[in-house]
Formats: sequence, C-alpha cells, structure tokens
Amino acid sequence: MMIPTVDIAARVYNHKWKIDPIVRSLIDTDFYKLLMCQSVFRNRPDTQVAFSLINRSTRIRLAVGQADTGEGPHWRAGGLLIQYIAGDDARGSTEEAWTRTQALFETTGEDELIDPTISVETLLFRLFHEDGVRVFEDRPLRAFCRCSQDRIESVLASFGEAERAEMVEADGKIRVTCEYCSTVYEFAGPDAAG
Repeated sequence: MMIPTVDIAARVYNHKWKIDPIVRSLIDTDFYKLLMCQSVFRNRPDTQVAFSLINRSTRIRLAVGQADTGEGPHWRAGGLLIQYIAGDDARGSTEEAWTRTQALFETTGEDELIDPTISVETLLFRLFHEDGVRVFEDRPLRAFCRCSQDRIESVLASFGEAERAEMVEADGKIRVTCEYCSTVYEFAGPDAAG
C-alpha cells in the first residue's frame, strides 16, 4: 500500500499545485501549521506530513517528539500558550501576575507537552493550582473560509474602472483565487467591467 506524502514546508513556497491549501497570509504561522498537522493526523492518519517548526515566541511552548502510547512509539506534538492581559481600572496592574505566570510557564517540560497520559487539566493544575484553574469546553477544530462571490465582487468594486480593466484576462474574465481555500471566482461581462 502506498502512503501519500505531503511536504508542507516545501508547499509554502510552491505556488504551482492545482490544489493549494497553504495559507500565505498573517495566519500562515507555525502555530497554525501545527494545528493543521493535527487536523491531518486526526482526519487522514495514513498521510505522512513533514513541516518545519520555528518557535519565535517565548509565550508559546512547543514540543514535537515520539511518545509511547502502549502501542509502540508514535509522533506527537503539543503546545502551551500564555497571553498577557493588560491592566485596567477594574483589574489594576497585572505586571506581578504576568511575571509569576511566565516563571511557572518556563517550568513546563517538553516531555509534559507530548505525554499522552497528561491531560490539559492536569498540566494546568500542576502549573496554576494556587490561582484556581478554569478550563473551557472543547470546541472542535474546523477549517472554513468566509469568502463568497458577493465579498469578492465588493472587493473588485473598490477598484477603479481602469484597474479592473487591467485585471481582465484574454477570455474577457476576471479570476480571483482565495488564498485561504483556493476557490476561484470568475467574473465576466458587466461584473468584470464593474
């Protein structure tokens, strides 16, 4: 049986694929890629995926490695993110809490992030049990796009007539490709002209 392989790192720089799922925008971050790899792992477990991970933030702890789940070693990835909440009149200064949170955060080991026996609740309790821990309900991860024919049409309408004329291809149509979901929108005739 042949296992399909997708090299996500190479895909980011290759714009010539027919299906182009890689995002080249603000959300094309390592954390986004990690989530997408998790989605591939859950939805297409027979697909081998390769990607590079660069953690540029001290507010995100990421780990990738093998962990034994009882059925032999499996690749796992885990992450933990802390977010600074600025002080205000109701809350007061948050600097001391932030410093303490960062110090506790730094005690998290990579082994804890990939250990399948450590739940999110357990890890958070280990770190912040003195402060009280709230864990929100899980929400399923799903990829979706907000693009639509109407949205793209309104974007085209924001261009001047001369600019739109330059967008018209040889067949008399303007084509717009959504860089998120790869949907191609075609506009012809009055829609293309404005």
